[in-house]
Amino acid sequence: MLARKAKAAEATKKEADKAKAKKADEEAKEKAVKKVVDEAATTKSADEEAEEVKAKNAANKRARKEATELLVLSKRARMAVKLAAKSLKEMKAKADEEARKVRTQKADEEAETEELIEEPVTVVNKAQPVVENTRPKERAQNSKTSMVDKQGDEATKTGPTKKCHPS
Repeated sequence: MLARKAKAAEATKKEADKAKAKKADEEAKEKAVKKVVDEAATTKSADEEAEEVKAKNAANKRARKEATELLVLSKRARMAVKLAAKSLKEMKAKADEEARKVRTQKADEEAETEELIEEPVTVVNKAQPVVENTRPKERAQNSKTSMVDKQGDEATKTGPTKKCHPS
């Protein structure tokens, strides 16, 4: 009896040990499943990661394309600025040349005018000198004056006069 009781106690103990081991295995499995579920929740699936990589690559490709376009546009803009500066320099050089020509022409005209003014005085009557200019209007006025000088009487009435070119 005792042997039977001991066997029964031993069997019960074995069953209890088996139950404990089984329970520990189940808890370990539950922990492993929970750990896998937590990891799956925190980490993304391979498909999601692949899609993210594709999206990043596409965004990088678009950014590179836009940067290349901007680089081309900036090169074009720099070339346009260079061409504009070159044509501006050319236009400025032409304008300077024209201004120089105008100044030279004006100086020549002034020199001619001074030459006309500084022509030698011819004496028709010793009492009254007359300046002869080559301009038609002044020539006509000078001829009238020299007629008055030739008459003599009128020259003394008006007094000696000297015609000069009006400036």
